[in-house]
Amino acid sequence: MSTVPNIEDSDRKVLKRFTEDAGIGYSNFSEAEFKSLNNIITKLKTTHKELPGERYLNLLYHLNDFAYKDRFTKKGFKTRDNYMFENITAVINKARGRVIINAHNGHLQKTKFGGATSLGYLLNKLYGKQYYVFATDFNEGLVKVFDKKSGQYVDRPFGAVNDKGATEYYFKQCKFDNFILPFSNAKDYPAINSFLHRKLKMLRNMGSMGDIINWKIVPAENYDLIVFFRKT
Repeated sequence: MSTVPNIEDSDRKVLKRFTEDAGIGYSNFSEAEFKSLNNIITKLKTTHKELPGERYLNLLYHLNDFAYKDRFTKKGFKTRDNYMFENITAVINKARGRVIINAHNGHLQKTKFGGATSLGYLLNKLYGKQYYVFATDFNEGLVKVFDKKSGQYVDRPFGAVNDKGATEYYFKQCKFDNFILPFSNAKDYPAINSFLHRKLKMLRNMGSMGDIINWKIVPAENYDLIVFFRKT
């Protein structure tokens, strides 16, 4: 830390905590330490005005701001997805071509996620039909999830879905174990099209720690295609 300019001793202690013991999702940081880290980032920006230093400092600010709001306010998801949108649109503008985004279904969906502005909501609003969403889904099997206690990724088993209000309950009964369903094709089949316009749960729509999300969505309003696996 001695090579970092314009940093006071108190700030160095926060930097040391950040690099060594910030905890998962900054769980060990106090509100004061979050604010101190933001001050450090601001100071560093005065001496790192060129790439890649500026880019990394901006990303660090995004991460710190999201983590703070996720822990101490109810604006964590919205903050995270707004920053994702900012970064992805910058990449798209630079690439000037097609870009593939790999993220959780909830971040990619075209409507708000549990009432919060999602990345997909913003992208859909900006790009319209140019924004094409693949959703992934499965019925049962092993999933690698993050275990907070051990700090490691572990395989966790998930049993078959038996909830009649969930997509997986119906998809697991299809003729084929694994399939890709483009919603544009479904319009030729009234029963399937009607099903995709119902409010349904996707009980395998989970985050990195395996937490199940029970919010109902209308698949046809959020995705353009679903990739389904009966067993992982």
